[in-house]
Order: sequence, then structure tokens, then C-alpha cells
Amino acid sequence: MNQVGAARRTRVVVNGRFLTRAPTGVDRVARRILHELDRGLAADPFAEVIVAAPRDGPLAQLDLVNIALIRVGRRHGVLWEQIDLPAAFKRDVILNLCNTAPAVHARNVVLMHDALVYDEPGSYGRSFRLWYKALLPLIARRALQVVTVSRYSAQRLRQHGVVADRDVNVIANGSDHLLDVSVAEAPAFGRFVLFVGSPVAHKNLGLFCAMAEAFSGRLAFVVVGAVDSAVYEPARAEPTPNNLYMLGRVCDAQLKTLYQRAICLAFPSRAEGFGLPPLEAMSLGCPVISAPCAAMPDVLGDAALYADPLVLQEWIDAIERVISDAPLRASLGHAGRARAARYTWGAAGEAYIRILRTTVLASEKCLCDPAHAPVRS
Repeated sequence: MNQVGAARRTRVVVNGRFLTRAPTGVDRVARRILHELDRGLAADPFAEVIVAAPRDGPLAQLDLVNIALIRVGRRHGVLWEQIDLPAAFKRDVILNLCNTAPAVHARNVVLMHDALVYDEPGSYGRSFRLWYKALLPLIARRALQVVTVSRYSAQRLRQHGVVADRDVNVIANGSDHLLDVSVAEAPAFGRFVLFVGSPVAHKNLGLFCAMAEAFSGRLAFVVVGAVDSAVYEPARAEPTPNNLYMLGRVCDAQLKTLYQRAICLAFPSRAEGFGLPPLEAMSLGCPVISAPCAAMPDVLGDAALYADPLVLQEWIDAIERVISDAPLRASLGHAGRARAARYTWGAAGEAYIRILRTTVLASEKCLCDPAHAPVRS
């Protein structure tokens, strides 16, 4: 057997940079996929899988059985991802779950959640925007596999030239991660409407503030979410009526409590690659009012009410309907649970394992016979 054929099998290395920062929605998705991979390996140990993270600094707590965590390199953040990570794992498949990947690496599987940096540039800081627009097409062109979370995101990535004419795997996020979470105490507001998301321009928080003003003295309006200043450009400050409450980040147990207590979730976002908060709400029976934009009609179907993100009166009317029509509330709760049940992390994990198994086998074949190496234009 030649030297290459005698070498160890290709590993799957999960890019664990996301474990070193305060979790965003993208990071929460990455953690769920990682846990599903760990669970799936118990039944299908298709490859050795490890998580690699920067050597220094605190890490998020993980409860993994079949996946080891190792810390490598000297750098942090972007420099660690682009230099230390690929240097440490030159022959391995690197699974990248948070949009970016080491551009010099030849064996990436990368999850690109959306094309919002192109569709909603005003939501992002200038440096971040320029970096992503340069990096994403380069990564996609060289990657072994590109994954995204919805047909809408795949379409937008193609239209902006990020993935050009190559195949893109669509693997939807799950929505069942809060079902087994114990509820926790959360601030009490009486009757309230909930908003979940980073307060950046495309999330349309200004419209939510206007809803609060319209219902002043009748309902509270509660905002969960915070801005990562290294990524996003904060939305323009809006007048804050006295019935508007900004909670910032909350834990999953508190979030579950808020969904279960809310009259409804109002989700006026103009652009979403997938839109996880409405499905989270639906999984817990919370009625959803959404803007009919981007991926939302495809993901939510007829289990939500829809209102124009530019027309305040439509949101006022929809909220009034949910408040006054008990059969409608019950119907939305039932339809929402059924819709959310279509999206499970178990199914997502199985899809990632199928892709990774195929990619590892192809990668090992290329190592043994370079004539089979894929050509990337």
C-alpha cells in the first residue's frame, strides 16, 4: 500500500470558532447541529469527528459523547479561522456552520445561512460588509459542499453570484429545541406582544415601536435580542413608548416562558434566510403574525397571519383579531404546532451526516488518486 493509502482516515473537523463568542441565532443553529451530529455518530460512526476551537479564552459548555473537543493555534477570531485552523487540519474535511470558512482550505463543507449582506447592506457595519462580500464567493467556489437553510436563501445566493451555477444543498433548521427546555421565571408584563430578533434595520423594530404606541395603555410590547456590534449596524433609535420593554438576550428557559405567555409573536422582518423565531413560537402554540417577505411564506405556510411590513394599520388589525377572536387564536396555535413539527433537528442532523459521509469518501478517494480531485473554477 502506498504512503497516502496507509495514512489515517480523513477526519471531520467542526470549525468551533462560534463557541468563543456570545451566541447569535447563527451560533445557536451551529450548536444544535453539532449536538445532532454527536447523537448520530452513536448509530453511524461514519468518520472521526472532532471540534476545534481557539486555544485561549472561555468556551461555551458542550455535552458531547462521541465528538472530542481540541484547542489549537495562537490566534483568535477571523485570524484563527483563516490561518490556524487550516494549518492544523490540512488533510481533513472542515465543517463550517456559521457562514464563513478558511478560504485557503481545499476541503470545506460550509453552511451559508443567507445573502442578507447583499440584500440588506444597511444592517451591517461597513468593514464586515466588505469582508463578507469578498470572502463568501471565494469560499463557495472552493468548497466541496455548500449548504443553506431554505430555497429562498439558495436562490438569493445564486442571484448575487455567491454560488454561481453550482449545486447547493438545502437543509432546513429544526424548531423543536425548546420543547424539552424547562420554563424559567421571566419578567411579568400582563398581556403582551413579543418581538424576537436583533434590533437591526431589516428586522423592522421601528414598526414594532409604532405598534406599541398604537396600543399604549392596553398591551405591553416586549423585545428580546441584542446587537453584535462587530457585525451589525444598530438600527436608528426610535421613540420608545412607555409600554415597550427591551430585555436584551435571555436564556432558552426564559424565552420559552415568554413565548408561552405572549398574546402573539409579531415578526415584521423584511428579510430572512429562514426565520427561526416564528417557528419557535409556533412549536409552543404561540400565534404568529409575520411579514410575507423572503423565506417566511415558504417556511410558515398558512399557519401564520400576514401583514405588510410597510403598513402599520395591517399589524394593528391583525393584533386586534388575535386578541378578540378566541377560535382564531386556538386555530393558529394548532396550525402552528403542526407546521413547526415538520422542522426537526433530528432530520437536519441526518441530512448533514449524509452529506459528510459522501464528502469524506470522496475526499479520501482524491487523496489516494489525485486524478479524481474536484476542479473548482
